[in-house]
Amino acid sequence: MTTNDLHFLSDGRLEITMTSGTNRYHKSQSQIVVEEREDQNYCPIYALESWFTILNISDGPLFRPVNRHGNIQETTSMSGQSIYIVVKKWADNRCPSSFRHENNSNTLIHSNPLNK
Repeated sequence: MTTNDLHFLSDGRLEITMTSGTNRYHKSQSQIVVEEREDQNYCPIYALESWFTILNISDGPLFRPVNRHGNIQETTSMSGQSIYIVVKKWADNRCPSSFRHENNSNTLIHSNPLNK
C-alpha cells in the first residue's frame, strides 16, 4: 500500500483504493471509505495524518521496514508477511490468549452458514 492509495476527502473521510493482481490479465480493485471518529485516540484518519507528519511522508510506501540499526527504509515497502509478524507480536503481547481464542471461536460460529 502506498500513499497513492489513500485519498483524504474534503468531508473528513478517508478513501482507500486497493488493487490486487488476481492473475496476469485481470486486476481486482476495492474501495473502502473510513469515517472520522470524534476521539482521536481511536481515529484511524488522525493516526495516518500523525504518521505522515512524524515520518515526513509525502509519497511512497505506507508501511516501511526498519533495519537492525533502527533506520527506516525510505523507498522499500514492508511485505505482507512482515506486517503479519509485527501485528501478531503486538497482539500476543497485549491480548490474553483466552480472549483471542474466544473471539475467534465466536466469529467462526456466527459466520458459518452451516450452523443454523
